[in-house]
Amino acid sequence: YRNQFDKIKQGIEILQNCCKFKECFLATREPIIHKMNHLEQVRIPNRYPCGYEKVLVKTVLGIELAQNEYPVNKGILVINLQTVITLVELLHQKEACDSRYITAANLLTGQAIVVKTPLGTRGKEILQKAFSNATRNKMYIGSGALSCHEMTEGDLVDQTTNFLAIGDMPNYVNAGKCKGCGACSRNCPEGIKVHKIVQAIEKGDISALSDMGADRCI
Repeated sequence: YRNQFDKIKQGIEILQNCCKFKECFLATREPIIHKMNHLEQVRIPNRYPCGYEKVLVKTVLGIELAQNEYPVNKGILVINLQTVITLVELLHQKEACDSRYITAANLLTGQAIVVKTPLGTRGKEILQKAFSNATRNKMYIGSGALSCHEMTEGDLVDQTTNFLAIGDMPNYVNAGKCKGCGACSRNCPEGIKVHKIVQAIEKGDISALSDMGADRCI
């Protein structure tokens, strides 16, 4: 948003010409520093799960979607800025076909940046450039935070790569027992009784999970 607003503006105009949206919103954690006609800009909190599309729709539009509903089926298109920029680059230059915009995250600090990366680049090389402490931590690569694996020397960025990270993934098997304090449930954006689910699993009572709303987990 800070560095590529001209391309973002072009991409939004292309999409608007193709789809004829009734309304168009730009949701960002950044302060609003650019102006654009026919675009309402909304500043959202920089915390999980504001980027999750159903939460984003509720935050920006005030529309609550059911668990089995998708925004696009309600005539709502949610698209990230990297995709908007890539659309413009594809129309104007072949270079976009040979690279991807990837999220590189430091799981130890919560920091994340977007990196434009040529296909075929070693994932380790990108993380070393992005984070000074990369080599001292485990590295991960994959299509997303929940679908990545620990990186090997031979892992390269390809068309399916969206996520790189350093740090330690949660180790649930060896985690301490649930204390039953309920903090996880109070902070769950979907209102799920997380601690009750954990306690049921620890007791081996898997049949009880069907009534605890686990299917609403994002």
